[in-house]
Amino acid sequence: MPTIICKTGKIPPKPPQKLTRGAQRREAILDSALRIICSEGIQNLTTRKAAEGAGITEGALYRHFSGKGEMLRCLVERLAEGSRIEKDGSTGWAGIEAFLRVRVKRVIREPELAKILFSEFMFTNEPACEDLMFQLMHRNLEELSVYFEQAQKAGELRDDIPPKTLFRLIFGPIRLVIQQWGLTEGSFPLEEEADRIIQTLKSILKSP
Repeated sequence: MPTIICKTGKIPPKPPQKLTRGAQRREAILDSALRIICSEGIQNLTTRKAAEGAGITEGALYRHFSGKGEMLRCLVERLAEGSRIEKDGSTGWAGIEAFLRVRVKRVIREPELAKILFSEFMFTNEPACEDLMFQLMHRNLEELSVYFEQAQKAGELRDDIPPKTLFRLIFGPIRLVIQQWGLTEGSFPLEEEADRIIQTLKSILKSP
């Protein structure tokens, strides 16, 4: 799983594959924080609990993070980084599908993310994360808008719907099905259901 070490509050480029010992420790702390958020809620995340879950002392945690706020910023960035797609030349509707499928596949690999990956409300009451969440949502809209324009020019997508509305129409159902999958502990095949939604959206939003 990629690790993001943040100090600036901005979403950085993909990190190197090999992690130093310090980076591995920070990774373990973030994993611990993620488990606490999923099981107890963000309000119950503390540096003490995160340290205990990572098998270290609270003092050791502070050598890697300044406090709960920085842990949350880095966790949000890690979620964002893990959903980044490699540019494989896909354009138009194929690009839209790739954008959605990479998020579905990541949740299947890491089921605990299903409960928080699209739950921005969990972070917006944390001042340290508000700006970063805005950046993330804006980046998602910008990335999809490029594919929207390409699909509209290619006649794959109707051109009478503005990008922000398309973003809500297309991204919303995928967000919902992932959250439902997480809340029901994976009670249905997520990838199959997501594929049905994607194909239904493609049919509904096809250019007349």
